[in-house]
Amino acid sequence: MEKQTKNYKDWQGEQMMRRRINRKRLGWQLLAVSLVLGAASVPYSVAAQETKASSSEDSEESESKEEYEYRIEDGKAIISSYLGEEEQVSIPEYLDGALVTRIESGAFYGKRSIKTLYIPENIQEIDEFAFQGCVNMTSLTIEGNPIIKDKAFKYCGSLTEINLSDDIDKLGIGVFEGCIALEYVELPRQLKAVPADCFKDCTALCVAIVKDHVASIGREAFSGCTKLIGMDFPISMVKIEDMAFFNCTNMENVFIPANVTQIDGNVFRDCKKALILGEPGSEAAYFAKHSNISFQERDMASNGLEELGKGLWLYRKDGATDWNYSGLSEVGDSIYYVKNGILSWSFSGLVQYEDKWYYVGDGKVDNEFEGLVKYYDDLYYVKNGTISDDFCNLVKYDGDGLWYCIKDGRVWKNYTSLYLYDKTYYYVENGVVNLGYTGLVEYEDNWYYVKDGVLDKTYTGLCLYGNDYYYVAQGQVNFDYTGLGEMDGVWYYVMNGKYKKSYTGLSQLNGVWYYVENGQVNYNYQGLAQLDDNTWYYIKDGVQDKKYVGLCYYDEAYYYVTNGQVDFTYTGLGQLDDGWYYVQGGRYTTKTFFTGLCELDGTWYYLENGVLDRSKNGVVPFNDEWWYITNGVWNNKASGLAEYENIWYYVKDGKIDRSFTGEITLEDTTYSIVDGVWQH
Repeated sequence: MEKQTKNYKDWQGEQMMRRRINRKRLGWQLLAVSLVLGAASVPYSVAAQETKASSSEDSEESESKEEYEYRIEDGKAIISSYLGEEEQVSIPEYLDGALVTRIESGAFYGKRSIKTLYIPENIQEIDEFAFQGCVNMTSLTIEGNPIIKDKAFKYCGSLTEINLSDDIDKLGIGVFEGCIALEYVELPRQLKAVPADCFKDCTALCVAIVKDHVASIGREAFSGCTKLIGMDFPISMVKIEDMAFFNCTNMENVFIPANVTQIDGNVFRDCKKALILGEPGSEAAYFAKHSNISFQERDMASNGLEELGKGLWLYRKDGATDWNYSGLSEVGDSIYYVKNGILSWSFSGLVQYEDKWYYVGDGKVDNEFEGLVKYYDDLYYVKNGTISDDFCNLVKYDGDGLWYCIKDGRVWKNYTSLYLYDKTYYYVENGVVNLGYTGLVEYEDNWYYVKDGVLDKTYTGLCLYGNDYYYVAQGQVNFDYTGLGEMDGVWYYVMNGKYKKSYTGLSQLNGVWYYVENGQVNYNYQGLAQLDDNTWYYIKDGVQDKKYVGLCYYDEAYYYVTNGQVDFTYTGLGQLDDGWYYVQGGRYTTKTFFTGLCELDGTWYYLENGVLDRSKNGVVPFNDEWWYITNGVWNNKASGLAEYENIWYYVKDGKIDRSFTGEITLEDTTYSIVDGVWQH
């Protein structure tokens, strides 16, 4: 049984080559081909215009009409001349509602503007010289099976890519003569003959692939192809005409099957390096002997790769090139990738072979390769040239410079979380390390803070996740934390690890109380704030002022604050601005009508209706005693007479002395005192 292979890139290329894409104009993309290495080109399909099915298509046809000179015969349009200057030209399908079927002789002759040309399958005939001398055309695609007449594309000197439909069965004489930039050509599968002068003087042509149905090579078909490295003729071949390969100076191996019965005398003239490989007793052997050309018997039963020349290897099956084979083939101790019968040196990627996947680099299985390889839309980890199904780790992909999380040998696309790599946790999102992510990540039932894609164990503060802020302590969300958390220089109130916007009150941090309003520290607030336990603190600029001693207004009353806290046990004087007030139970109100003396720091002050009265002078009653006041302060040094309500009293040491009876002398005047009262 034949070995089964599968390669996505090859399959995709084949599909694109055959697809018609609903006949819309598309930009063309060129695929560079290394012809020395024998890499087959994979053209991108280009589609023709649609018929007049919509107003937009009618408009497009109108534009086409202005670009072409044409006539209509028997209901079909024939293009006689191209008037446009477009670089990308797609021959229209319809003109004036008539199907375009023919391009007349010289219609595009010498048109220098054209760089890419697409000929759709509606074209049935391309006349002589139709595109001759389009010297700037680099890409040509022909669909269907049109009649291509003589010299239709002669002297298109920039042409490097030819994509011919496999349905084409005939080419005109000299159709590609003088296309000096053409390096590689793959002839149509149904082609019956390579006509005379077909590729004459294509001096850059290295590889020409002739397939299954070709029976003859015409006179001078490849004459002057000085870089052509070899030929492999199919078993359908019967005739090679005179001078077919004249002056192909680099021609080496030529595989000629036994079916060839006619080889004209000068076929390989001036091909001094040529080596004919064939069967003993064949026409090829006879011709080689009589033309003084080296001959070597070919193993017609061989299977596998065989070198045509200078790196061009063909896959042989039962002695003939198998143009259908795509897969791996062993040569010695190495394994190579074959595409459509040709060793593809330009291919790099994954290939399945005998239930195993191999990495091919530049056409050869690379047993030393280790890294990621793209296949379809996935990346796979390759080690020692094969996919490593048991590999799990982070790996950098050179194709885009990103790091990927690999599980069981392929990208773990459904994994989003942290991943430990080289003692560091990285954030993986859908299988890709996201170094641009900063935020929270769930990992093993916990939440962690990630900065620039890496777990940051140094971070303590708030972090936004969804519509909420969470408190992070040393890189991990602390759901047990209640207190303040900082973010971007702003402090917020956190309850059970989550920002609580509705909270207004106090919160302590490092032994200091802060005032929180609507979940955020209000540094503009000054006044009292209450804890749940009925403890009140004095706040200045949002922070408890532990140095403050005095009164603070709150809710139509003044409260006595000492060391930043309201002292509800305090009764005495309290200062506010420049005034002193009587505080009882830590509170003073305008309804406090206390009148009398109050002691502060060993000094007694006189208060009138709760306010220290510094204008007060004289005797005042207090606690069954009479005190002498000077400027609102008890004068404990005062001695003499003091008047009160028209009665003069004897004062000693600042108080009326009712126990004194006798005489006193003041400023040379003697006064008689009875029970502390002057008797006058």
